Amino acid sequence: MQSPDPAKRVQAAQSVFKTHDESMLPAIDSALAKETNKDARLAFSEARAAILLFKEDATDPRKWRRSPPSGRAAIRKPWRC
Repeated sequence: MQSPDPAKRVQAAQSVFKTHDESMLPAIDSALAKETNKDARLAFSEARAAILLFKEDATDPRKWRRSPPSGRAAIRKPWRC
């Protein structure tokens, strides 16, 4: 996240976005404070939002979702949310 190459910083932010690693939040905040590249800043902002949303969803049972059915049941009946 401290690379001089903006593309590498974007790639680092995208990997955090995919993993939702809450331990990376201080590093994301630090990188956001220093970031000058608009693409990298956007990627870090999205990663930060993903971490916070994932954390909120994980702690609130009302937001837990069942996985859609698989197999023949999925073919016979459409999945409804």
